[in-house]
Amino acid sequence: MSARVTNGGFANVLRNRHFLYMWAAQLLSQLSRNAIHFVQIVLIERLTGSSVHLGVMIFSFTIPGALFSPIAGVLVDHLPRKYILLISNLLRALLVVTYVILLKHLHSTWALLILIYLITFIASTIGQFFAPAEQATLPLLLPKEQLLSANSLFNLTTALSQALGLLLLGPILVKTIGIANAFLVIAVWYGLAALLILPIPRDKGKVRLRDVYTLSRMGWSHFWQQIKEAWKFIARTRIVLFGILNMGLVAMFLMILAMVAPGFATRVLHMQPEDAAFVFAPAGVGMLITTYILGQYGYLMRRDLLLIGGLMSIALAFALLGWVGYGFPWKEYTIYVAMAISFVLGVGLSTVHVVSQTTLQEETPIDVQGRVFSTHYMLINLLGLPPMLFTGVLFDLFGIDTVLKWLGIVVTLFMMGYAWVLRRTWTVHHVDGRTR
Repeated sequence: MSARVTNGGFANVLRNRHFLYMWAAQLLSQLSRNAIHFVQIVLIERLTGSSVHLGVMIFSFTIPGALFSPIAGVLVDHLPRKYILLISNLLRALLVVTYVILLKHLHSTWALLILIYLITFIASTIGQFFAPAEQATLPLLLPKEQLLSANSLFNLTTALSQALGLLLLGPILVKTIGIANAFLVIAVWYGLAALLILPIPRDKGKVRLRDVYTLSRMGWSHFWQQIKEAWKFIARTRIVLFGILNMGLVAMFLMILAMVAPGFATRVLHMQPEDAAFVFAPAGVGMLITTYILGQYGYLMRRDLLLIGGLMSIALAFALLGWVGYGFPWKEYTIYVAMAISFVLGVGLSTVHVVSQTTLQEETPIDVQGRVFSTHYMLINLLGLPPMLFTGVLFDLFGIDTVLKWLGIVVTLFMMGYAWVLRRTWTVHHVDGRTR
């Protein structure tokens, strides 16, 4: 029996003490990141009552991923990743505290808004260093055959932290202790996440000030050369290229789902906007269940079939969503049909994400992992921006039901062709005598 079969599942992963520290740090960082989004939204709403300003806030958080991910990847490949994780959490803790200082001492609304957007931009920029360093550290802590379980566990934590941070802890903090104190609690969480990084072994030798100075003096031409080196690796390693594209597609579809949810609930299902959480909650349930199953038993399954099944599930869900409000004979069950479609969508998204992320870690050499993962995060942000900017406009111009129907047709045709190309790539790429 292969090592892949004998060493899978959550049990062996959780026996790794260093992984446990990393996992706990990830949980606290993700909780902080998601809870602060809710607090920021409430703060902007109270200060302005404007959707435009809320859009500026979202843009301030999103655009650093497109601008700075490549640079972050270069630094992650040259500096100890442990210190990048540690410092990024500490800096974000300090930045969150500055929100409190501004709220207490600054009385000009416009000055306050500008500084809030600036702090959000800086904190998001720092986050671009944390994410690739975290992903590039996992292969250093665990054997290759345990990465699928580890990524499943990390994705399970991510999904839980999104639900807990945005829907539970953020609202509870604002309601019980107020916005300023909520920021302080989140700063403490970031600080604890930094402390949990301390026991993790250092992945490089002693850091010399001369090395940091040399990196700081790198010209843009050298940075660009480093970035091009990673892009050349991605271009010639098709399985890595498809892994990045897969995760970018997942991010794009999640963004579309987030944009469509409130309007779909009101205009198609004739519910209140806040009821969208109930309709699309099964997507989160599907993601959690799928992540758990992949973590426990994914090492027994063929990766190419998992990916194709996930892609087809996404295509099926989008194809069906556009027809939910039309011609369904049992109108009283329409909501339940939408929830079932939502569940299928969650299953597909989680499957593609977990398998693709594991593929990136397995197939990318250590010395370029930071740059490869930063390219992935840059693509996520680039693919996420168009839906955020244009989807709402299309829905308002042509109607959610019409746009979803055509989107379902386009997504289905695209996924069929994409899955065929992906299947050929995985067939060619054999590792250990087995198609992954």
